[in-house]
Amino acid sequence: MGENAEKYRRFTEATGGYLMALGDTDRKEGAVKPSSIEHTVFEQALSAYRMTTIPLNMTRRWENNASGQPTSEGYGAKNLSEDSEGWLLFKNTYDGDGFITKSEVGYGSWTGRAGVSYG
Repeated sequence: MGENAEKYRRFTEATGGYLMALGDTDRKEGAVKPSSIEHTVFEQALSAYRMTTIPLNMTRRWENNASGQPTSEGYGAKNLSEDSEGWLLFKNTYDGDGFITKSEVGYGSWTGRAGVSYG
């Protein structure tokens, strides 16, 4: 494993895999099983990482604070009801100056997001 791939592996382990790398040479997996194409995260010939993004055809929801900043974000499969389990949820925290300081991830329903365990 190259030096950059090792740094990336340590970073994703330290952050709990927040970037959702779907696999590397150690065959680590995120919350979703990777396809055979996604197993290779680090492309050594290009010195680049392959990343997977959330598809745009998913339902996306936000809850904003009084300043208009998103305090909650949710991503669910198209036509998944808001009270069904299966939403990828983010809870954002801001400092006194309005800058985001933490974004925690949880899984559950959009309507039940207040009771979800984030980490």
